[in-house]
Amino acid sequence: MTTQILGRAVPANPTRQGADRVAWLRLDHADVLLLADGAGNSSKGARAAEAFVSIASSAAHSARQPESTDYWEMVLRSIDSSVMRSCDGGLTTGVVVVCGAAEVWAASVGDSAAWLVHRAELTPLLEAGPSGNLLGSGRCRPRTFRSHHRGGRVVLTSDGVHKYLERDFLAIALGLDTLEESLDAMLTATLDGVGNRLDDAAVVLWEQALAR
Repeated sequence: MTTQILGRAVPANPTRQGADRVAWLRLDHADVLLLADGAGNSSKGARAAEAFVSIASSAAHSARQPESTDYWEMVLRSIDSSVMRSCDGGLTTGVVVVCGAAEVWAASVGDSAAWLVHRAELTPLLEAGPSGNLLGSGRCRPRTFRSHHRGGRVVLTSDGVHKYLERDFLAIALGLDTLEESLDAMLTATLDGVGNRLDDAAVVLWEQALAR
């Protein structure tokens, strides 16, 4: 399986780091995509988002079978407890999407989202959930999804992207020729009329190179 992955997290305030985080891993038979949006764009939220990425990455490497929604639901509940203990009240969303040759497995907590994209058609893997359902609360409620795919792309976004963009625009942006063009179009469109960003923004894009 030949794939391409591209992601970026950008802060609302260019003078600080922001609290969104993205990461991805390539395993033997699948790719694992991670996105977190630290609550309140705060330093505590950033710590929680970093904890999610660190623990989820380790879980991906150590999993006997990462292609399992049950496994990732268990991991998210474990991260919830760990963040509550170690991040001084910090909270974060967390999205995990495992992309195989013909299937995807997804799990999330919070109001970040993920979609399948095929021929400019967006299919929700994980719609944005309740904003109060966060890792670190000690009572997270993971949502999971499994689906076959027919090639195309997978996209993960924080609410700093999808709450500002119409779904029709997302479909157009995600249909551009390259992942770089799609990523730039999405992040540029979240700027206001004078070039300011209203919220931290994060995107991860995945594509099977032979599917287009």
